[in-house]
Amino acid sequence: MTLSGSSSGPRPYDLLVVDDEPLVRDVLQELFEGEGYTVHVAADIPEAEEILNRETIAVALVDLKLSHSDGIHVLDCIKKTDPAVSVILMTGHPTLESVIDALQHGAFNYIIKPFRLHELRSTVRTALGEFDKERRYHFLSQRLCLLERILKDHGIAFPDWAGEKAAPPKSRSAAADCLETKS
Repeated sequence: MTLSGSSSGPRPYDLLVVDDEPLVRDVLQELFEGEGYTVHVAADIPEAEEILNRETIAVALVDLKLSHSDGIHVLDCIKKTDPAVSVILMTGHPTLESVIDALQHGAFNYIIKPFRLHELRSTVRTALGEFDKERRYHFLSQRLCLLERILKDHGIAFPDWAGEKAAPPKSRSAAADCLETKS
């Protein structure tokens, strides 16, 4: 799928499941692979980091309580690697403090085990939409920076987002050159 929205079919997404319980990893992997996603599983932080360095992950489902660490640490590692990844924290032991902590660290959502599979599917679909928005934002920000440099190189002031008007182009040909320049 391109950022313009055209595609030749459904876009394949990669999901990451980080949970120290093999049954949870297996169930989630089977569920989401059955829906066409590529699912990577990890039992701990080193496995998760290896996957994050190798794959482009769209959504991560992370257990809050891991045997040798916690999901907040995994969340921080994921966000450091790629801020666009939507992280959903899962826990069987919810507390108000853990919800607040998760959201302050950038979790997309926080779900309680045992979860209903249809609710989890819906949450993942919503998280994928957020991932796409983040990617588009990043792409458009890069294009905007490039456009600003091109305009500056041709002596054309770039409009200020605070409402300042841009100076008119020095010549019609300079403006036309900018518009024709490819990235």
